[in-house]
Amino acid sequence: MLTAPNYGSNNIPVFYIANGDNILSSSDFVLTFNPTDWSRHSGGRDYPEKIAINVVQKEVQTKILITSPVFIETRNLLENLSWPIKSVTRLFTKPYYFRFNADFHLKILENNETTEKNGSGIFEMMMLKGLQTVRE
Repeated sequence: MLTAPNYGSNNIPVFYIANGDNILSSSDFVLTFNPTDWSRHSGGRDYPEKIAINVVQKEVQTKILITSPVFIETRNLLENLSWPIKSVTRLFTKPYYFRFNADFHLKILENNETTEKNGSGIFEMMMLKGLQTVRE
């Protein structure tokens, strides 16, 4: 999550991964998040076609590659507002919510052993402020 400037523009990692009962993520990790290959949705917001996530901890390194997103749900978060409020708010922000089904490739390096898994899953994006998607 990336907080608004009023809240310090903080990057707050929200990450959980486990292998059975063994929790591989903890509060002590370094997470890098690299979205690329941007496309534009018909609602005017951008979304990544590819996301690389790398999580480094003391004894575990986890790499996740998310590709080939397919929209499950898209929502203009202004759609249920009254016309006067919507038309004024639209000048300053275009809040949008996306839910995708995508391909996931997971690679875990732990104790000199590598585990790799492929599958599909759901990921979500919510853009609440501004007219354009933040790309950091």
